[in-house]
Amino acid sequence: MIKITGDFHTHTQFSHGKGTVELNAKAALESGILSLAYTDHGLGNLLGGLRNVEIADAKAKVELVRKKYPQLTIYFGIEANIMSQDGTIDIPPQHEATFEVVILGFHACVSSIDFNTLRTFVWRNFRQKHDKHLAQLIEMNTSAIIASMRRYRIDALAHLSINMPVDVYKVALVAAETDTCIEINNKHMSLSAEQLLLCQSAGTNFLINSDAHNPNNVGRPYEAIALAEQAGLNPERILNAGNNIYIPKRLRKS
Repeated sequence: MIKITGDFHTHTQFSHGKGTVELNAKAALESGILSLAYTDHGLGNLLGGLRNVEIADAKAKVELVRKKYPQLTIYFGIEANIMSQDGTIDIPPQHEATFEVVILGFHACVSSIDFNTLRTFVWRNFRQKHDKHLAQLIEMNTSAIIASMRRYRIDALAHLSINMPVDVYKVALVAAETDTCIEINNKHMSLSAEQLLLCQSAGTNFLINSDAHNPNNVGRPYEAIALAEQAGLNPERILNAGNNIYIPKRLRKS
């Protein structure tokens, strides 16, 4: 059975998680993992996203827990959102260096940059099941996420294809090019075993994450592990499993 060494997608009460920063850390230690990232929802998320005024407080709490549990490698991160078709994400420039881990996804409850973006990007994805030009929407979304990967230092694509349909293979090719992992998400089983194998064939690496909104789920992405095993993924390509210890992009020595 695949055993993960870190969980790089967890939420706390700073977004709409149920646990505190410390409770997530305790759960991580109990699960046996070595690394933990706090990735509360991005600033553009209207329903429970991290707010500008909360960033310093959240980071301070993470620092305290980091000192209290030195046996656990802890990262302060964020689950950012794609905000527009040009690939802009909701991390303000002044906070670009604040977050040690950035995973990227799309949530339909994001605020928009302008009305045109709301109408042509956010609203279209919100109503994707009723879109009469789905192929065009997929092409736009694919271009947006590719632009994000090339523009920002993104560690992983969170629950790819949830809320925002894309051409998975085209995204996977650029993910491999930009050293961006594709997440196997335990809360949202967004990719099939066949799609995961397609990503692997494109050269992509993976992170298996819990997307825990409750401390009880931190470090325990059992359904995602089962899916990875069902797909027969190369264990060496799962960068937070086995003997692999994932180091976030922003903390690597060049």
